[in-house]
Amino acid sequence: MSGPPEGFKYDFAISFLKEDESLALRISDLLQARMRTFVFSEQQKALAGRDGEEAFSSVFGSESRVIVILYREEWGKTTWTRIEETAIRGRAYDEGYDFTLLVNLETSAVPPRWFPRTRIWANLGRYGEAGLASVIEQLVQERGGNATPETLGQRAARLAREVELQIAQDKFKEGFDGSGARRALAEVQEISDQLESWATAEKSVPLKVFRAGRGVLLAHERGYNKPPICMTVLWSGPYNNVIGEARLVVTLYEGIPTWPGFNVWQEPRVVGTLKFACDLDASDNIVWMEAKGKPEMTALVLMEYIAKTFMDGIESRGRVKH
Repeated sequence: MSGPPEGFKYDFAISFLKEDESLALRISDLLQARMRTFVFSEQQKALAGRDGEEAFSSVFGSESRVIVILYREEWGKTTWTRIEETAIRGRAYDEGYDFTLLVNLETSAVPPRWFPRTRIWANLGRYGEAGLASVIEQLVQERGGNATPETLGQRAARLAREVELQIAQDKFKEGFDGSGARRALAEVQEISDQLESWATAEKSVPLKVFRAGRGVLLAHERGYNKPPICMTVLWSGPYNNVIGEARLVVTLYEGIPTWPGFNVWQEPRVVGTLKFACDLDASDNIVWMEAKGKPEMTALVLMEYIAKTFMDGIESRGRVKH
């Protein structure tokens, strides 16, 4: 494969937060046989010995034909994404923003103020990873790049990686030694602990937290003669040692649901239910998914998503939009 013309070292580079590394790697894997891609974790050896800020500024400011931003509201606020944002904006001052593609990973995310409202930004839930790869390829070609056909050897290597990942995922979900279930339950415990810490520390809105094992009940009292807004977060599955069909079930109520230690006199109204499955990514990290085709989430991102959903329910007095 020949390098990209016009002095570009990479056809596209991906800017992302740490929790989205596995997504960046999968997108890169779909295209790297035909294009030169930059994902930091794939290029660590090449960057070894270079000043990090200078290297990243060069990659995102001049060395990449197209820049793909996997966007969450936290993007641009961490050390490295702030450096990348500065480089992108500096380049756009001279070239405009036609070299960028913003990929929305949060339905509630608002694009940065500096990003032109006239620029189309991709929705991963709508395109899926393969569709997003096609959008990136088209943008690279519009910017003067040329994708080379994938060779048989490259295709075989990519297939081998896919098979290896599938075997690991099957063992994680269906392994009867229980190792996958133990890892998943540890993540559930972490999510529950983080939710408890958040609700306990939240001062602007009065919240109460009740625990039952790994489960969590969050409650917000709305005043006299109004049922509270409650949310339960529970791990549910038919087996203890396999997690193929297990889900983290999040249910929003208007009223008090059945819970250990509570006497419930009136049946609560179920406002909505979300279910999250877990799996392994290519880096052997556990990721969570609400539905096929939607972005994967780490435990921390999922906890924040659940907390935001609860706050949405409080704000709308028990009516959430999903």
